[in-house]
Amino acid sequence: MSVESLKNSEIELDALVDKIVNASWDLLITKEPALGDNWPKDHKPFKKNLAELVKADINEVISRLKDKDYVLDTGFYNGHLATLTEESGIQHFNIHELSGILVDDADDILEEVSISIPDEDRTGDEGESRIYGMTYGYMQDEIEGILKETFADDAKEIRYEMENNDKEL
Repeated sequence: MSVESLKNSEIELDALVDKIVNASWDLLITKEPALGDNWPKDHKPFKKNLAELVKADINEVISRLKDKDYVLDTGFYNGHLATLTEESGIQHFNIHELSGILVDDADDILEEVSISIPDEDRTGDEGESRIYGMTYGYMQDEIEGILKETFADDAKEIRYEMENNDKEL
């Protein structure tokens, strides 16, 4: 699959979204016993809302990938989803950062229902997200793997430092 095929096929885009949502759900459902009665009995609204957020985020990235002036980057670098190299005009979209945004989508849904996923890394600080610690990391890794597999034809590992002439998009 490629970015181009996702731009042109709602069916392929929906299949990618479903894969991400199901992987997220599968990881979260392992935490259900620790949540007891706090866990929603009907998972359909959660999955539907998450699918809507994930699809919107992926569509936003796809819409920003104009023509072939982009690189899907599998490297681990500057903490930005996208940067623009001014000299070449090439946009770099970082798959790791995109996977973090998609985990945050699940976190937003859990925030709406006031559910925090148990994790041994929790300290009890007020600022902790609903998905935290190793649970966050596992989910991000799973989603990143799906994205790398999906965009295998387009993705490249880019190793560079963001220069002064690069800017966050």
